[in-house]
Amino acid sequence: MAKSSYHLIALLLASAFNITLGATTMAQSSGEQENHPLQLSVQNNSPANTLLQRALNYYRKEQYPEALSDLNQAIKIDPGNRQCYTWRCMVYTKMGNKPKADEDIKALADMNPAIAAVNAAIKQSPHNVSNLIKRSDLYWSKGMLYQAFTYLDNAVKIDPSNAEALLARAEK
Repeated sequence: MAKSSYHLIALLLASAFNITLGATTMAQSSGEQENHPLQLSVQNNSPANTLLQRALNYYRKEQYPEALSDLNQAIKIDPGNRQCYTWRCMVYTKMGNKPKADEDIKALADMNPAIAAVNAAIKQSPHNVSNLIKRSDLYWSKGMLYQAFTYLDNAVKIDPSNAEALLARAEK
């Protein structure tokens, strides 16, 4: 996946989970210039949010290693802070670290209780086609189309004659 694709996925996840990224727009994800500075909506002055704000300032200045350091600290303080994972994904993307960006995308998806429940079921029974289809449907509903297709493809590979999997794949 190209760098802009990872940035776009992070923005889509942020949107799906109602995370405010200020003036960050789809135009920025495609490399176009934005007239407004990046701003972060911080609900409180917790230590994690203070680090997050400072990381955003580093991000704006393209000081990605410094932004990453602050985001890592913020996540240690508040591991459920979705904004930290979203911004860290974008920093990893800017730094060209796709595997780490993927980990943050997965972490954000796992913060959704419905996806977490299906992930637990799949972990217990990884070849259950019905669970893979449920996971695909959840990703589809969040606008995460690549992930949705991936799980449908896996379901069809496991059971190529499964009508439910084939129908779901055809419909999407």
